[in-house]
Amino acid sequence: FMASRASRAFSFVENTSLRGLAGSCALAGAGVVVSGLVMRQRMLREHPICQTACDQLERSEEVRRWLGAGEVSTGGVVGGYVDIQEGTAAFRIPLGRSADGGAAYARVE
Repeated sequence: FMASRASRAFSFVENTSLRGLAGSCALAGAGVVVSGLVMRQRMLREHPICQTACDQLERSEEVRRWLGAGEVSTGGVVGGYVDIQEGTAAFRIPLGRSADGGAAYARVE
């Protein structure tokens, strides 16, 4: 079974153009990068500090007034990092759009 699989893989490499091999490698690399970014986003979103900050920001009357909006939405891509060794975390949480149409973010440390 393993020999036939290796034979098929070698045959694919042997019969595919250099451009095709480069495309296959690029596609595989892109898949790895996208998977990593999705996992990172999930890790940031599920962090207790991020979840608590999102809850507080969404309920904050002061944030609503500052944005000039009736509702605060923390949906979107969260940026930041979690430093396990130092025990610190910093997040950049989207808040939606302000009254003037600009994007609004909160930085939480």
